[in-house]
Amino acid sequence: LYQCVSAMAAAAREYGGGRPVSVKMRSGFSDTSLFEENLLAAQEAGAAFVTIHPRTKAQTYDGAADWSLIARATSLLSIPVVG
Repeated sequence: LYQCVSAMAAAAREYGGGRPVSVKMRSGFSDTSLFEENLLAAQEAGAAFVTIHPRTKAQTYDGAADWSLIARATSLLSIPVVG
């Protein structure tokens, strides 16, 4: 995630007039074990803000959303979080 966001942010600075790069992500694939690591990677790579879908990929739209993840993200990051 870091490499992808970093490359997009660099391209936005160079060719996009400095437009902000945002990241939209789920809370994880089958679990949330990499959630915080991915959030920090996005921020460190230059994302202007993060939008979180608080379900895993495995849950699709069937499982209950874990809204506490939004609170975790806002306490962890210094960039804005949309949930």
